[in-house]
Amino acid sequence: MQLNKNVKACPICGGQPEGKSYGGLRQMFTVECPKCGVTTPREMEVEYAVSDWNNNKFQNLEMRFI
Repeated sequence: MQLNKNVKACPICGGQPEGKSYGGLRQMFTVECPKCGVTTPREMEVEYAVSDWNNNKFQNLEMRFI
């Protein structure tokens, strides 16, 4: 999913975040760093997921190191 240009780089590793959408009856959205794996909680609107990301509101901090 394409995110707008207002999304900040990952504050943990500096990676470029990606948007993820989850289907079903209700569409849910998260922002995730593919480099370290940190992600936001699932939100009903893309804007809320981006706001969570930019304000460092994360669901997990289980980071993947390569």
